[in-house]
Amino acid sequence: MSVRLVVKTRNQKYIGAFLSLLSMFFVWVQIPEQVFAVQIAEILATLLYFTFIIIHVFNFLLKNREVDIEIILAAIAGYVYLGIVGGILCHLVEFLTPGAFGIEEVPQFYTFIYFSFVTLTTLGYGDISPQIPVAQSISIIISVLGQLYLTIIIAMLIGKFFSKPR
Repeated sequence: MSVRLVVKTRNQKYIGAFLSLLSMFFVWVQIPEQVFAVQIAEILATLLYFTFIIIHVFNFLLKNREVDIEIILAAIAGYVYLGIVGGILCHLVEFLTPGAFGIEEVPQFYTFIYFSFVTLTTLGYGDISPQIPVAQSISIIISVLGQLYLTIIIAMLIGKFFSKPR
């Protein structure tokens, strides 16, 4: 659905649909957890899909001249997708380097989504803490992108709103 809303050309729609189906394939098919390459492929397919969507949501926000409900909803969706991509990146780092986020039990995917949104909003409860430089770098990037997204997108929306002819 996201692909259909923000992607304009036929080729981009095909790419988005393919990435979406590839990502869903790994979720639907029950593959034994011992297959390392398949688990990496699942994470990367999901990461590619959501990154594709974010790029096109940003493009959609930049190209539209007027602020309407569609633009506002796209801006909200972009922020949510940014949090999801951060969670997927954290999941990938933890998968490749167990213990990267100092989580004692076997972490679930939603744990990283939670961490990403806590970091994106710079709330920072402190219950999950990055332990290695790669995890710390991703956390910094997520927090900076969260603040930049809010300031840039809000400024852009306000500018578009006030520049429209009355």
